[in-house]
Amino acid sequence: MQVIGIPAITARYGYTWRGIARARDREHGISGGELLIYDLQTQEVLAVRRNFLIAFTKPRRQGNTMWEIAAQCEQLPRIGSGAEFTQFAFDVLNTITPSRTGK
Repeated sequence: MQVIGIPAITARYGYTWRGIARARDREHGISGGELLIYDLQTQEVLAVRRNFLIAFTKPRRQGNTMWEIAAQCEQLPRIGSGAEFTQFAFDVLNTITPSRTGK
């Protein structure tokens, strides 16, 4: 893979995802992650979304967890792969008041 950088940041906002790993989570079928949206100029975190999944192991097959059918919080919308993140980012960035000074 070739990575080509840019000489200067051109976007105002960015995002990153990071996994949450706590002792004994995986052995209990728990997995978590956070999505952060932040201002690239001020390095201020604008929003954090944390989500956990719980999955069960396959019967008669020790160590294989069924992540593809893992359960998540019932209050979160299930609108398809990627669409959930897009809606979250849109909701966060839509609330930001545009700068009159361009900064």
